Amino acid sequence: MKKTKNAFRSLQHGRIHQSRNAVITKKNPVNAKKKAEELMRLRLSVDMNPLYRNVLTWSYTKTGDFPVDGDRKFSTVGNTFSSAAEYQATFEPLLLLECWQGIQRAKQIGENTPFKISIGSRAATDSFFDVYASVKKEIVNEMRLVNDNDLVALILTATLPDGDKLTQRHIQNPKASCFAKVREIKTNAGGFADITLRVATSTPLISCLSPGCVLACIRVSQMTTIEREYSSLKGLQYYDLFENIISAHPTPPETLDHTRVEEMKRLYDVNSSQATAIAGTVHNKGFSLIQGPPGTGKTKTILGIIGYVLTNVSLDGAQPIVQPGQKTASTESKRKILICAPSNAAVDELVLRLMGGIKDSKGQIFKPRVVRLGRSDAINAQVKKTTLEELVDAKITIR
Repeated sequence: MKKTKNAFRSLQHGRIHQSRNAVITKKNPVNAKKKAEELMRLRLSVDMNPLYRNVLTWSYTKTGDFPVDGDRKFSTVGNTFSSAAEYQATFEPLLLLECWQGIQRAKQIGENTPFKISIGSRAATDSFFDVYASVKKEIVNEMRLVNDNDLVALILTATLPDGDKLTQRHIQNPKASCFAKVREIKTNAGGFADITLRVATSTPLISCLSPGCVLACIRVSQMTTIEREYSSLKGLQYYDLFENIISAHPTPPETLDHTRVEEMKRLYDVNSSQATAIAGTVHNKGFSLIQGPPGTGKTKTILGIIGYVLTNVSLDGAQPIVQPGQKTASTESKRKILICAPSNAAVDELVLRLMGGIKDSKGQIFKPRVVRLGRSDAINAQVKKTTLEELVDAKITIR
């Protein structure tokens, strides 16, 4: 952690942290590529343990608006912030509250089915117990009652029925319970799948986490989204737009001449406001907000932005020199763009549009390579072939 902080300080002062054998003066400019790689590494190495030290100590049976009575560490959200620490201190309690309220909604809906889980062993870490358990393979493969990165509840009941089938009725009055995070699931050659769970050391089920003990288990919620939000929050200072976020300063709009707007109108068959949005966004280094009522062409505008960003050579600032006889590398094949939306349906709609083809920076139709990320059970069947799992399976089949 000390090395990480030193590395970040060196990036802020225009130099990379080096070993004692390498001597670099502060006056030397930092290599832009190394700086970007170091910041990326710091963004991806956020410690999730503080998040789970909170979540896993909450009571599964508790209801109400707050996870801990009397613990209201909330502050007014300001328009600007003086530092990443102030921003994080404001939003971390709100993120935890969002997580808690998501858990309560999932419990109220009650759509998940409980199942039996057999405890094998446990091992102690710094702040948690890692519990090694097993379930019937069909629980994971066919019924899909538990997945990687799920938050589940382990429940001790007075009696468990014979057979494998459990219902919500069997877990209504637990003797003891606790939250657990699914760390890993492995299916083995037999009829069982091995599951690694992480629980808090303060769990009331400590006496039951021993070999041969059988508990009820039920999925509560998926933690992927919360983990991403927490990672972004804790890694805020390592992002390029950090200053824009805490200072709330809008990026000055690009001055657009009439010729550029008319070119966008011609290339993408859009109106003047859509063309202005496309031209202004693709040359803007900060945030761009495109808004309008339903039916005003926001999706078409976004597709125009995607096509331009993926294929316009001038955005790179320089064009690589190609030796005679050497193939020219496709600009589109090198570019990547991440597209997010507030719902799976919205993402799937964009994927369908991309699969059908969009216009490049010259107005020609092309079909970009698309990888759809997300839970397979929440993805539209029409775009299933673009999921990472399907693409990998297709490659393996071809070989």
